Amino acid sequence: MPDNPIKNNLKIAVTSVVWDWHVWLSIITSFILPMLLGAFIGCIVIKTNLPSFIVSLAFLYILRGLTIFGSIHSTQKTIIGGINEVSKGDWLAPLLGGKIFTGLFTWFAEQRWIDVFKFVTKASQPIVDGIPMMIVWAVVFVIFASERRCPGS
Repeated sequence: MPDNPIKNNLKIAVTSVVWDWHVWLSIITSFILPMLLGAFIGCIVIKTNLPSFIVSLAFLYILRGLTIFGSIHSTQKTIIGGINEVSKGDWLAPLLGGKIFTGLFTWFAEQRWIDVFKFVTKASQPIVDGIPMMIVWAVVFVIFASERRCPGS
């Protein structure tokens, strides 16, 4: 997976590479924990009547510090490699990282409908080699968000 967005998530990297969890469990955990944290931040905002911006900004700095501390404490470094090797063969990782329609874009290049690389390292590979899953998910979220209307609107 050349452009793997899950490699940028430190929670997934630490839990799957360092703690040896399954990648799918790490991905699900990295979705559930922020939701719980958001609910906790919301409770703080409601109970204290502090502005939500101030509470969110404070937690941003607290969590950045905890992330760096946890990473250094568990691995002695802030950048954790090896997520691409661990995520190979996982069923959930391709849904978040990777590309779709790669064969279609290769066929487009063979038909000369799109251009190909001329460099030696990527010679004859299509310049556009697929649609990144991040774009697919963004479009799906926009479609579903536009379908949901607030009550009374």
